Amino acid sequence: MDRYLTGGQPRRPLMIRIGTSGWSYEHWHPELYASELRTRDRLARYADAFTTAELNSSFWQCEETFALLAAHHAAHCVMSGAHLPCVVRATTDFAYVRLHGPDDDHLYAGPTPTQT
Repeated sequence: MDRYLTGGQPRRPLMIRIGTSGWSYEHWHPELYASELRTRDRLARYADAFTTAELNSSFWQCEETFALLAAHHAAHCVMSGAHLPCVVRATTDFAYVRLHGPDDDHLYAGPTPTQT
């Protein structure tokens, strides 16, 4: 396999990050959060277990948010569904695309059909 991309630049190692959509859910006790853990300490505990999290708030799609994401090399989530806007915007050198399924009225409505 060719170690170099077009232009002779070495490839970066592939990195996959696993996270969740949000981090503060009551039903995550006791799997992630100890019963005595305070709500305000959940993000710190989450960060011990995962390297990324999704902030699911479509109203954050404004120029100030895009600039903040770019400044921290964080990806904007490109998504669509349930009448939410699909804003294709790159804020770093990797992409985060979220597929919600084929239902235009509900999020998480099953698998996205295979495109041929």
